[in-house]
Amino acid sequence: MRIHNPPHPGEIIKSLCLEPLDLSVTEAAKALGVSSQQARWNMRVTHSTRRVGPAQRIECPDVLAKGYVTAVGYPRLSVEETLMARLTSITGKSQVPAEHHPIVDAIVESRGSVHGPFTMLLHCPPLAGRLAPLGAYVRFEGKLDKRVRVLAAMTVAREFDAVYVWGAQTGAARRQGVPEATIAAIREKHSRGIPAHDAQIVEFTRDLIRKHRVDAASMKALQQRFGDEQFVELTGTIGYYSMLAMTVNACELEAGAGAEVLQG
Repeated sequence: MRIHNPPHPGEIIKSLCLEPLDLSVTEAAKALGVSSQQARWNMRVTHSTRRVGPAQRIECPDVLAKGYVTAVGYPRLSVEETLMARLTSITGKSQVPAEHHPIVDAIVESRGSVHGPFTMLLHCPPLAGRLAPLGAYVRFEGKLDKRVRVLAAMTVAREFDAVYVWGAQTGAARRQGVPEATIAAIREKHSRGIPAHDAQIVEFTRDLIRKHRVDAASMKALQQRFGDEQFVELTGTIGYYSMLAMTVNACELEAGAGAEVLQG
């Protein structure tokens, strides 16, 4: 069960402002000084069709307080919302049976700590124990260029709307020198302004996820660029991050502290 503590801003605005004052979302947006698109996004979250980041903040200015809000003593409303994961985060071996302690030790040795998707995956230690070495290969040991890997991972995160993976991979992309225009294009699901070599990776990843296939010309171009071994490694990388994305989505794991929060 998703726990909103305190209630989401959209819930507050709807119950205290929209319904009592008979306001439309567009009218409320004008009063709030935000775009109609942003206001509608907040309303959709209320109906559980959009997720929010770990610290989304919205304020209702005094102009919206005409009548009802002022009458109940809330001339200005400020709300922060935290969305908790659906499963308890496992961060240490004391949380798993003794027989699985070596799995946790290996993850900590490889990654420094248990964090991110592995806090969820360790609810099934044998699976986490088998997936961790694959992740280590994909991230640290493979032949694929790190920029190529992060472009694929970021595209996977966006296609699955995987908030945690997006936050982690946009940070990695910036460390690899990926231009902000490229990150924005992936976020907005287009390829305009992405350099051709980078766009090739983004579009290949999108095709695999959206169409479940790639055309012969795209495959031939990638084979010529990478060779068979790295072509398969790229495909496996997309599969690895897809598994992480599905895990964090099922468990509603939000972006890490300080990471970019994917919205919309």
